[in-house]
Amino acid sequence: MARVWLAVQVPLCFAFSLRGQIQPEGSLKETLAGLAKTHISVRPSPDIEDQLILLHADPAVLLIPNFWSREACEQLIAVVRGSGAMSMRQSHVSAAEALGLRTSRSVVMKPEMARRFGAARLVRKLFRDLAALGVGGPQSGYGEYPQVVRYERGQHLDEHQDAFNWEEVQQEQDGYQRQATFLLYLNDVEKGGATRFPELGIDVQPRCGQGLLFFPAFKDGRQDARTAHSAEAAVDEKWIAQVWKGKLVPSPRR
Repeated sequence: MARVWLAVQVPLCFAFSLRGQIQPEGSLKETLAGLAKTHISVRPSPDIEDQLILLHADPAVLLIPNFWSREACEQLIAVVRGSGAMSMRQSHVSAAEALGLRTSRSVVMKPEMARRFGAARLVRKLFRDLAALGVGGPQSGYGEYPQVVRYERGQHLDEHQDAFNWEEVQQEQDGYQRQATFLLYLNDVEKGGATRFPELGIDVQPRCGQGLLFFPAFKDGRQDARTAHSAEAAVDEKWIAQVWKGKLVPSPRR
């Protein structure tokens, strides 16, 4: 299966998933219109829309080559590295880490922690810039605090779904489900560390300041299994910031 490196080429094959046929090609406008019907509304500002590169149409995978400046990325790495948070015992342990899927270390930038590290300004900037992507519309305020992740040599994240198990979400009175994943690559990674979508035939090699946006759940809250992805083992050190946007899904038993 052909793979896409930084949107230089598009996969020429079709495949099938639990939810139907994969559509690699399409126009950006058609893709955004389709997302509003099937997943989540995405209404980027004109300057952001001009930058968007469509890596895959259905399921949608979007690349923003110059989302952040190199200076801003280096500042965020510096404050997290200087804080020592990655080596603290209270450093965040995600579900993926607990299950052994991820071998990297991460820190969730909650407001108190961001202030302590001197990163509050950068976190505010990230949220402002994400608002320009227009994910979810003005009434969709649910989301998660940014998580900064460092991969050292040999560390990886196995293939997984970002959306939560649908049956578990339904068990809650109003269960939260992730609908959009945004990855911000904070440094150039020449060897290893690619974000890989096996079913779509896409590999994205990290480049400083580059953003990647995809959609792990359908509008009804069910997982879109086609967006399963992994982080290939790092050779060079890799830093990313990731944010999830979601919604509350009413229980069908209510």
